[in-house]
Amino acid sequence: MLRLTHSFSFNGVAFQVFVLEKAGDVLPVHEHDFNHLTRCEAGEIEAFDEMGPIKQATPADAPFEFRAHRRHGIRALVGGARFVNIFPA
Repeated sequence: MLRLTHSFSFNGVAFQVFVLEKAGDVLPVHEHDFNHLTRCEAGEIEAFDEMGPIKQATPADAPFEFRAHRRHGIRALVGGARFVNIFPA
């Protein structure tokens, strides 16, 4: 199950923190009108699109960017994976 655990903004930047409780849980494919960053905070996640995997990430990795109108989703590779999306407020 996907849970939004925190949502806040600061100085024009919005943050949304999600937890994917089980391996295989997903944030479904979607798109935005703006660029945003995603950072893995716990566990391991995989960004994907309709064609397949895009990138895997752990907390040791730098945030990665999704450009505006790029369809994408996030999948948990382990239970308890947590990630934050960072975007214009």
